Amino acid sequence: MKDLWSDFGVKPGVTVEELDRSYVLRRSKVKGSHKNLRLAWKILRDPYAAAAYDNYKQVRSVIEAGFFDDEVEPENYKSERNDLNWLTTPFQKIINNIHDLDSDTIGQFQETPPVVLLSTGAFSPIHQGHLMMMENAKKELENRGRTVLGGYISPSHDKYVFGKYKDVLFLDTSHRLRLCEKAVAHSDWLMSDPWEARFNDVPITYTDVITRLEAYLAKHLHVNFPVVVFYVFGGDNAPFARLFAKKGGCVCIKRPSHEDSLVSINHDPLITRNNNILIVDAFYDQPNISSTEIRNGTKEGLASIDELLKEWHHQYPKASENKQKYIYAIRNDSRYATKIWQKKAKEIDLTLATIEFMDKFCRSLEFDFSNCSPPDTPMSVKPTLIDLNEQQGYVTEMERNGPIINLDACTHSDTKLDFSRHFGLCDGQSRWEHLVSRPGRKAISDQFLAIKPGEYDLVDDDIATGFTIKTILELAPKEIKINKRIGLLQMYLDKHNDQINPKGDKELLDIVDLRDFLVGSLDSGLVVSMPTGEIIRAPYLLPYVSLVSRGMIPPSVELSVSMQIWKLNVTFHNYLKSEILLEDSDPSFIKLMKYIGFDDKTKMVDICRWHLNRLQKLAFK
Repeated sequence: MKDLWSDFGVKPGVTVEELDRSYVLRRSKVKGSHKNLRLAWKILRDPYAAAAYDNYKQVRSVIEAGFFDDEVEPENYKSERNDLNWLTTPFQKIINNIHDLDSDTIGQFQETPPVVLLSTGAFSPIHQGHLMMMENAKKELENRGRTVLGGYISPSHDKYVFGKYKDVLFLDTSHRLRLCEKAVAHSDWLMSDPWEARFNDVPITYTDVITRLEAYLAKHLHVNFPVVVFYVFGGDNAPFARLFAKKGGCVCIKRPSHEDSLVSINHDPLITRNNNILIVDAFYDQPNISSTEIRNGTKEGLASIDELLKEWHHQYPKASENKQKYIYAIRNDSRYATKIWQKKAKEIDLTLATIEFMDKFCRSLEFDFSNCSPPDTPMSVKPTLIDLNEQQGYVTEMERNGPIINLDACTHSDTKLDFSRHFGLCDGQSRWEHLVSRPGRKAISDQFLAIKPGEYDLVDDDIATGFTIKTILELAPKEIKINKRIGLLQMYLDKHNDQINPKGDKELLDIVDLRDFLVGSLDSGLVVSMPTGEIIRAPYLLPYVSLVSRGMIPPSVELSVSMQIWKLNVTFHNYLKSEILLEDSDPSFIKLMKYIGFDDKTKMVDICRWHLNRLQKLAFK
């Protein structure tokens, strides 16, 4: 093809719809394979690839720059994947960094927009070299007067990664994402973006990731200045710079032993004279390490993920035949959770619907823990229901015996603190940020002021790590002294140990509240921030909350468990004879759903079905 535009009978600047129609017409006239025609159409359809083609007039130059044909035809293209209301990409660290900027810096952003960095690749696994590449790119841009608000590690699609290698340890999407989330958990600017790998059913080009990310941030950051995405890659992929000669920006970090890759672009004036294309030496040492060496076990990578990798190496490719036995504690707070719907549905219907939900939820957990895939370890898990009414009895009795401060959301007492740990929405939740007041409650300082000076016992549903209680002790006024810390779960397990663990051969794996999985129920979900900054709660389900970090679900079954629970929520609402609407649900959940486009009169069953359909249609399984 001498000129792709004329071959399609269109001119540069044509709409995507017109280009698609031209392709379909020409495809119908092709005898035999139409791969070359489809590739040409894909190039012209992509703004970065089309600009590169206009510059170099060669399809080969575009392919060498990392572009490829995803083989999706127009009739099979799923427009839902680019729905910006489908919240899958985290943003909290960028918002935090914007809040930390002074007004003078922000005032310059109209003229010199701030930057968000993006790097794509297998990350199988992520290692120090990947992180240092991003740090080097950030340093170079800052030295040139640009403000970097954040950065994303975007693992590539399984179909792409599987074609690259077949060696001792194959890490699929769920495991690569988990490692990336842990690797950047303590960074104040780097995040892991699951959209490319998890929420697309086919591999996509990195330019698609850039285009979607810029649009996503433009919609959800709620700022009055533009934010541009710069793509970051190593010197071994130096020809990628061609795609940015007329559009966007990139940073290429030179790598030892890959000087030959730079030859093709070192004398290209479209690249060397472009201030938005940076080809730089590393400020920080780039470790001589590769993902292949880590997978093969010949080198160690990041300390934050090495222990997990070693565990997976031990299990792969054949999982242990002796399954460890665990208790998975589920607090049955369904009566508390569903009382918000009692004005619309009969109590007997709510009770029966909840019993069915709970039964199928427990059976699903047993199955999924037992049938997870390598390198996860199959486990024999016994879901154990914890009676909220009995825990309420503990609280009432303790209050009779002396002053207590109750941190538990679902039990009643005279003196309470409504605090929760605050997490980032859609970010894997490997680390919490700080304590906040629960949605709809008074400020932390006001809650402390309402407590009389004196000595108290501190009560919570669980004190497994103690981090929350430790932070509260640091915040408490000196006039309030804490004597004992009491966990309601521990009290329940101690009392019922003979029934729950008669042989003493089971370990406690985790404790969860049933209401957190019952979408829209009272006070349900993880405390997070919306893009607007408002504190809300989000269901313990993908795409909002990681079931791996918040529910100890094995990565290989996290997606299937999420889909199963969304389906159980559909069944729950179908069971009720009265239709529950969004406006009937928890105020915090209402805010999240209205933000993504639902209105007050939307049926809850339709909201749950929408999420289920999205995961079934878009997510790669």
